[in-house]
Amino acid sequence: MCLVRILFGLGAFLMASRAHSQDPGKPLAPTAPTQLVTRQKVLDDLHFLQHIHERAHAGLYKYRTKAQMDSAFATARQQVTDSMSILDVYQLIATLTDFEGSLHNDTFLPDSVIKAMNRQVAFFLCR
Repeated sequence: MCLVRILFGLGAFLMASRAHSQDPGKPLAPTAPTQLVTRQKVLDDLHFLQHIHERAHAGLYKYRTKAQMDSAFATARQQVTDSMSILDVYQLIATLTDFEGSLHNDTFLPDSVIKAMNRQVAFFLCR
């Protein structure tokens, strides 16, 4: 992961928060979009994301106040349930990124999830 460019994408975020348990030379296994994430893992990741934002994001409070961002993170933590899928977590993080108001940050799904989604049957096909 390139530390020069800080991306707050879900893929980079989840990889960084799990780095201590992963073999750095081993690629991550494909992840199903419906894979469930434990409530504690999501709460830990939200805490980690807020910590990173507060320490590394120079423009965090350009469009929102600290109180507004703290409230947004508190609201996100209240929405965490015991049965959240990777897509549910993505939507939660994307809502925080959108609320922040910066056009310099994006939220992405991990490549393994995108690849898994591309292998699924779709209702609309592009030709």
